[in-house]
Amino acid sequence: MQSSRPARRRLLAAGAALASGLVCAQAVNIRPGKYEVVAQVNLALPPEAAAHLPPEILAKLQQPQVSEQCITDADAAAASRHLAQARQQQPDSDCRVTAQSVTGSEIKITTQCGASTTNIDMVFAGDSFRGTIVTDAGNSQPSTIKLQAHRIGDCGK
Repeated sequence: MQSSRPARRRLLAAGAALASGLVCAQAVNIRPGKYEVVAQVNLALPPEAAAHLPPEILAKLQQPQVSEQCITDADAAAASRHLAQARQQQPDSDCRVTAQSVTGSEIKITTQCGASTTNIDMVFAGDSFRGTIVTDAGNSQPSTIKLQAHRIGDCGK
């Protein structure tokens, strides 16, 4: 079970980072506010790891994760700087953005970290957004996060 938690946390963190405005700066159609985000995670576990997990743990890993995220105007400003910097290889990292496009309200980003490739596809529609994050680490099948979010109000102070 321990080996699946860090991978799951990384996938959820990637989804949360996107939901919190990481890509909002590219003039996508998203309104600042508090969003309910539902993440459905399909974590690719090696068969030998899955065989050692109790069925109730495996079932829990497949349940949707619901959270609330605040997307502010400040997030959008910070995201613009982040995306510009992400295009450049950082000297202390083996991660880099290999492709990035913004078309209307859709954003696509591909990152490469060592042997792992992550494809992010997000669509923004004013008071909601949806997306898919697929990470292929080169072992068995890719891990996937499907995000659905809708605005539930203003951010609290």
